[in-house]
Amino acid sequence: IYILPGEAALATSSIAILSTPDEYLNTAAQELKAYLERMSGRTWDIVQGDMAGPAIRLDVKPNEARLAGRNDEAVWLFSDDGIRIIGKTPIATRHGAYILLEKLGVRWFFSHPAWEVVPDTLANLGPLDEVQEPFFMRRDIQIGIGYLVATANSQMDWRRWLWRNRMGGPDFYEAKSNWPAFAERYAVMGEDPTAVCYKPDGISPQQSLPDHPVVINRALNYARNYFATETSRHLYSNDLLRKMSVPISPQDGNEIWCDEWRVNGNYSAEVITDKAFSLTNQVAKMLQTDYPGRSAPVLSYSWYSVLPSYP
Repeated sequence: IYILPGEAALATSSIAILSTPDEYLNTAAQELKAYLERMSGRTWDIVQGDMAGPAIRLDVKPNEARLAGRNDEAVWLFSDDGIRIIGKTPIATRHGAYILLEKLGVRWFFSHPAWEVVPDTLANLGPLDEVQEPFFMRRDIQIGIGYLVATANSQMDWRRWLWRNRMGGPDFYEAKSNWPAFAERYAVMGEDPTAVCYKPDGISPQQSLPDHPVVINRALNYARNYFATETSRHLYSNDLLRKMSVPISPQDGNEIWCDEWRVNGNYSAEVITDKAFSLTNQVAKMLQTDYPGRSAPVLSYSWYSVLPSYP
């Protein structure tokens, strides 16, 4: 698409990948090709490296001056000899490809193809020069809607929907209930019987004690092991993301807490909140020293949804 007034603006049929190709740039190029062919009725070529004449050019420049001071998902779209999309990271360039398609009228309302809108002609966009970046670091939908759609390609449909609506960035901020991953009550009891509270039978463990040294040590080691590798694949998008947070949050439920945490016969949200947040805080303090820039999120719901009593 040669962005100049007039019909000549739509003369090109080439997509050039200027940077070293990877999964993000290849996806960007393939998605542009697929939708531009549907809208233009022409075959579009993908080439590696620059070329003469108008083209849509995909590039990655972490030190691009127009992106200075922006986050790693910032992308610059502008008209030159065609359209150039420069992302601060490869995933940002992929974002830029979808931004361009949205400007041309393409929409993906839900993951099933029936909710896709694709114009039957190419719009003339006029001169283009803009920088975009997401307002929120984490953009996620936990329910795998695409897994529930009765099509052979439902999982891939959902994955593409996440890409197309720019639901993920280069960083992974994970937050979930996961005490059992490092403090499963029977395992903790086996290590130290005093590190759990018990059911009325006095034999079966009810819950691990988050302020017990054994449980604290387990949480710290879990966080260290989590950050032993720097990246992780997102469950739904399959993007390779940098790990930025390790979740330290209890599971939810009613009859899973210690009887000692009751007040006047009922579980105390204040007590349970303090217990949950204090363990997460222990991990956060370690991360400040050993893994600067990383965090330990804790959910705030179920019986631990009030403000903790300590500053």
